[in-house]
Amino acid sequence: MLLHVLFVVVVSSMSGTTPAPCPNAYTPAKIVNPVLPIIPQEALDTGLQHATALFRVSLDARGRPHDVEIQRSSNYADLDRAARNLAEHLQYDPEVRGCAPTSGSYTLKVDFDVMRKDPKNYGGGIDILTHAFLIGTSCPTDHGVILAHASALPPLTLPGNPSNSKEGTATVLVSVDANGNVTGASVQSSTGLPELDRAALELAENGQYLPAVYGCKSVGGTYQYVAIFHRS
Repeated sequence: MLLHVLFVVVVSSMSGTTPAPCPNAYTPAKIVNPVLPIIPQEALDTGLQHATALFRVSLDARGRPHDVEIQRSSNYADLDRAARNLAEHLQYDPEVRGCAPTSGSYTLKVDFDVMRKDPKNYGGGIDILTHAFLIGTSCPTDHGVILAHASALPPLTLPGNPSNSKEGTATVLVSVDANGNVTGASVQSSTGLPELDRAALELAENGQYLPAVYGCKSVGGTYQYVAIFHRS
């Protein structure tokens, strides 16, 4: 008798959603078209050497900025305006979490460095370096462990008389650490057939998981993995 997994129900301890498998279950939000802001001459005339401005940038699920708020001033009003303009006109890729693009709020750090050349050796002038990058996230939502990719299992051949065998459901509790690694799994509810219980355990252990997030930090958590087997 051949038994196949008809479907697998996965239930997180904090979230009941099941994201579809994808090549990259998680990727951070990022800047995709770094450009240089325009630094007003008035700021350069002050003798500026280095300045940093921090902004909170909120992105929608398409990566479009819809809210930009200053977090820390550069102490130069002209530079703050230049950095804000940069934040509003950069192009971003959204964060992908559990295989789905998602909205979120991030800190954009904009560094300004001005190097004034020695007129005797380099003919004077200035070099301007601007570096902008996203750091961290505001964690718009905490979530439990997420199954990013379910493991595939080939058909099973069970010994014995098919008429004495039956369909079965197994529940496996999976422990996942803060890095998304499976640290343990145990059968909580048996199908009544050792072969199916072992198959359910293998499915659960070989899945790819994203760790739970609580208070903006990845934490360990558990995942309830329910495998339903159907005779064919």
